Amino acid sequence: MNKIRVAFVGIGGYGGVILNEIFQKPMEGFEIVAAVDLFPEKSACFQELRSIGIPIYSDIEKMFAENEKLGKKPDFVVIATPIQYHTRQILTSVRHGAHVLCEKPMTGDIGDLSALEKCAKESDRLIAIGYQWSYSNAIQKLKADVMQGVFGKALHLKCMVCWPRTRAYFTRSTGWAGKIYSSDGTMIRDSIVNNATAHYIHNILYILGEQIDTSAAATEIKATLLRANNIETFDTATVRFGLVCGGTGMFVVSHSTRSTVDPTFEYAFEKCKVIYPNDSGCIEAHFADGRKIIYGDPFAEGASHKFYICLQAIKEKKSAICGVFAAKQQVRFVAALHEHNKIIDVKRDATEIIDDVLTVKGLDRMLEKCYAEDKLLEELSEFKSIAELKR
Repeated sequence: MNKIRVAFVGIGGYGGVILNEIFQKPMEGFEIVAAVDLFPEKSACFQELRSIGIPIYSDIEKMFAENEKLGKKPDFVVIATPIQYHTRQILTSVRHGAHVLCEKPMTGDIGDLSALEKCAKESDRLIAIGYQWSYSNAIQKLKADVMQGVFGKALHLKCMVCWPRTRAYFTRSTGWAGKIYSSDGTMIRDSIVNNATAHYIHNILYILGEQIDTSAAATEIKATLLRANNIETFDTATVRFGLVCGGTGMFVVSHSTRSTVDPTFEYAFEKCKVIYPNDSGCIEAHFADGRKIIYGDPFAEGASHKFYICLQAIKEKKSAICGVFAAKQQVRFVAALHEHNKIIDVKRDATEIIDDVLTVKGLDRMLEKCYAEDKLLEELSEFKSIAELKR
């Protein structure tokens, strides 16, 4: 079989992370034929790409046009660009006959879903969305057991992530961070829920999907959305929601805490609790009768694992394990957050800068309480001390 020709669209940020891992291994069964980036020289991979003679373009259409003339049209496009470009670049790649792996989220605009679903239904091209955990062996084994009814019905699934981010994080790249719309009017809705922790709300919905490439829908989404940094969206969220498959969910995330809480979850089912992390560093299911199933560490395989999973799927002509139909529920979740919940500003005197992170005083303890008691921030009496509540 001929080598699969690969193009990388977006080589800074996470695209660069994936490329760096790829460069550490032999390129067996594929070859990189092109890259696309507006500012390629800022990428840590720039010199490596240049040294192996990879042409770099500023526009995806130009890349396709020139490579088609050279007889090197990409078979597979990896997209790791800002959110506002995802829909157009996915559709463009498929229109040119390429398979796609696009970083999460699939889009910032729920209005794009119809075009993306139509594309997925009518094309024989693989369209995969890069929610990292969905490609891990641990999550695939866990989802298989959920689908087979090993745990019984879902009761309550909750997750907490606190990743402090410096003020520079909110002014990164070309200025799209924390924006609702781009300069051309494309909807982005970049926030902690739609970017850094999108993987983990998606994971709750994904493991409950009835098929390998579907996710469960969330309902009755009620949230406290809090803004400390100078952004249009929010940097802290506590979210309580229902699930159409039964049960409820809780999601607690922030960029404005003093301390770090790496992804932590407790998924309660009729027959067991699935907990991460544990002393083993793995996802574990604990049953009432004392049985235990260890699924592994969802971070174990690294950033490039999903790339190789997609390569294999292309070779074997298989469909995506996390594609358009699995990704759409996280898009809908974010849309509902914005449509039905207001963003509340933090009082200036309730913040302090620690190691260039704008932190909110007392927020760490409040979020721990929210996670433990399934409460929204606004349901805590102490919330008044940090929030600019308008009368």
